[in-house]
Amino acid sequence: MKEYQTTPPPPPLEHQYHHYQQQNSQQSFYHEKTEQQQQQQEREQLPPPPPLSEEETVTPRKRHWTERNRCCRCLCCSCCLPIWARYILWFIIIAIIICVVVIGGLAGSFKMPTVNVLDVTAYPGDNTSQITFDGQKFMFNLGLIVNVDNPNVLPIFLSDMNAKANIPVEDGTSAYLGHGYLDKEKIPTNSNYNFTYPFSIEYDTQSTQSQVMLNTLMTKCGLMGGEAQDITVDYSINVNARVLFVKLNLDLGGSATFGCPLTNGGLPGLGGMSLDGAF
Repeated sequence: MKEYQTTPPPPPLEHQYHHYQQQNSQQSFYHEKTEQQQQQQEREQLPPPPPLSEEETVTPRKRHWTERNRCCRCLCCSCCLPIWARYILWFIIIAIIICVVVIGGLAGSFKMPTVNVLDVTAYPGDNTSQITFDGQKFMFNLGLIVNVDNPNVLPIFLSDMNAKANIPVEDGTSAYLGHGYLDKEKIPTNSNYNFTYPFSIEYDTQSTQSQVMLNTLMTKCGLMGGEAQDITVDYSINVNARVLFVKLNLDLGGSATFGCPLTNGGLPGLGGMSLDGAF
């Protein structure tokens, strides 16, 4: 009877999988080790890097603590000062704060003064002739009584006050009347203050506009027949104003109504001098 040789059964799949994983891990380990050895050899073959210069080796300097937060240190270091120096320092700081608060309060409560022309009077000064003629222009010099109502607690200093005035004529336009200048004037605090402003009516014998102005003025004043009337003029004023340490250059404009400056006897303050001889 023949005996048949039987082959052993194949190992289970589980053992085959573990065996395959083990082979792969050994191969990857040898591969990585080979790469590391090659890299090490390459690094050893490279030339050494050049030495760094002194500028490259110096590290950036940090700002010293004395260069930072100086304002805060001044206040903190005031505690290290002598007592008298501390008192002076804090007195100066408090005084500055008080001044800023006071000036800010005054500036916030400031109100623009009101200006009105009340009347006409004689030209201020003793040495100025009230009628002058330079061969072409007649200048009628007079004074305007100006009222300024200042409701503020600070005085106002005016300087370089230049004024020009035009008079409306019948055709709806206006003709140049004259100009004035005042060097300086002080407006007191909380006052209803009057001062005399020098003004000159200008008549140019070569100007048609001046002839229209003079005819209108003489008609309003009753010198051409009829009753005298108040005249209205349009003015523009450029003036420098100072309040405390604040200086302003102001351009003001408006209209004013006052009594006629010309009469049958001439200008105010001229007595019996007549205008008839001037033309």
